[in-house]
Amino acid sequence: ARRGDLPEARMLTSSAPLRSAGQVVRGRTSPRFPRTARLQTTRELPSCTCTMSLKLIVLMPSKMRPLVQEAFTSKLPQSFEVLNVGGQVEDFTEEQLLQCQAIVTGPPNTIDMDIFQKAWHLLPNLVWVHSLTTGVNRHVAPGSPLLDSDIVLTNAKGAFSVPLAEYAMASVLYFQKELPRREASKKAGVWDHFALPCTVSEQHFGVVGYGDIGRECAKLARAFGMTIHATSRNPEALLQKDSLVSYAYGFDQIGDLMAACDYVCMVTPLVPATVKLVGAAEFNRMKPTGVFMNLGRGQCIDQDALVKVLQDKKIKGAALDVTDPEPLPDGHVMYSMGPELLLSAHSADVTANMTEMALKQCLRSMHTYAEHGFGGLDNIVDKKKGY
Repeated sequence: ARRGDLPEARMLTSSAPLRSAGQVVRGRTSPRFPRTARLQTTRELPSCTCTMSLKLIVLMPSKMRPLVQEAFTSKLPQSFEVLNVGGQVEDFTEEQLLQCQAIVTGPPNTIDMDIFQKAWHLLPNLVWVHSLTTGVNRHVAPGSPLLDSDIVLTNAKGAFSVPLAEYAMASVLYFQKELPRREASKKAGVWDHFALPCTVSEQHFGVVGYGDIGRECAKLARAFGMTIHATSRNPEALLQKDSLVSYAYGFDQIGDLMAACDYVCMVTPLVPATVKLVGAAEFNRMKPTGVFMNLGRGQCIDQDALVKVLQDKKIKGAALDVTDPEPLPDGHVMYSMGPELLLSAHSADVTANMTEMALKQCLRSMHTYAEHGFGGLDNIVDKKKGY
């Protein structure tokens, strides 16, 4: 079923054939810091009576601390107190840890993420952990004491969605407008006049992992006139609540979405259920003119299977901002591939102001908490799901 057919729509079993281009298918120490940088966030913050108080520590790499210190000096709710800013658990005194009620963490690969295991016995008052990144797989990794606790975990939901969506559309235009061919012709000194098979607006854009980032991708694709397909745990509900989506699928029929779409954008978080979620079976169902994009995590696809379909020219191309492993080792086959692969170093969302964007979102969450408590937050992570 599709939008418009929803009242009569029936869910298909996983073995049912795709009858048209997309169907609803069910499946699977002090708060005073030197003013070393400016952070313009005043207008984005809600007004706040600051009825809730909180003592926090900030776990942050040294290069990010000037911006963090400036922001948390001038923009925090008045009833909040920063006890200390550091990068390792040893940077904090026992007294600070015992008083701590909230921890703000920076990029996991730049700080001591073992603080929870190392200092758990010193964090009896901890009620909230906020990540300045969207991915929180290190926070809720197996064995993490956060996983089975009642501590609230929030993330940077929405902070980086726009640059990632822009990258997705840049990838669409790269392939749809044959930019590699045009550049090659220019370098060769050839006046290469040719016709494109169709416009971007005639294409179908599929999203695997329709969260905040996925929806932003869909919003831009729809602005270009593309038809949107998306996965959901409840496809019918998605069609009812989101006017951007024309066709919805369950997670056990990702292959159907990939067969129906010209461009497939994967933006799933890395959790046990998404490891190699897309593999050879799904890639081999794509159109010969299809393009696959991964902006989520490299481990969510069978990378070798993708390389094979590219080498065998079974699909037109791929755009990868994430790989497995990262960075790719010297001499990796993907470095030597041609224009069929658009490759970037996990940097699609890296902008000069990305720290400011994450801090703005963090400060909004803190002001919301100060006024309304956790009930007012829209970025609470389901720790069991990992997102």
